[in-house]
Amino acid sequence: MAYTVDIQPPAAAAAGCSATCDVDGRDRDLPYFEYVYYKLTATLADGWTFGYFEWSVYRENATTGDTWDNGPFQGPNPTTDHFKLYDGFVDLDALETGEGREVVTIKGLKAVFIRDPTRLLVNSANLGLPVQLVYDPTTNLLVADY
Repeated sequence: MAYTVDIQPPAAAAAGCSATCDVDGRDRDLPYFEYVYYKLTATLADGWTFGYFEWSVYRENATTGDTWDNGPFQGPNPTTDHFKLYDGFVDLDALETGEGREVVTIKGLKAVFIRDPTRLLVNSANLGLPVQLVYDPTTNLLVADY
């Protein structure tokens, strides 16, 4: 199962920032446990920097119905071994704990981007201080200064 990564803020997605969550490996020792590991990777759009990935781990004991969330957790781009996501199950009865089967899933996966303040469009023709953003009055769009 792959996860969709929510891009935050929405303006970052509109600018072309993106992120992926790809399968990066599996651990299987059936009937005891099975984990699927994921690697997160973010791609920047011009004018944006990467902040962090964020997610929670949702656990449910299929026998007792008990549920709990761990997190939120944060990780860098790309995620390293320490920050790899995982989901799957652990059969606690097979491990002789008498606690049933625990199912683990990822919840609230998002990539947070930050607008790069050093790449703002400005009009420096007048050399005024402080530098101000200049808008075209007919389109209300920023005027680029190259």
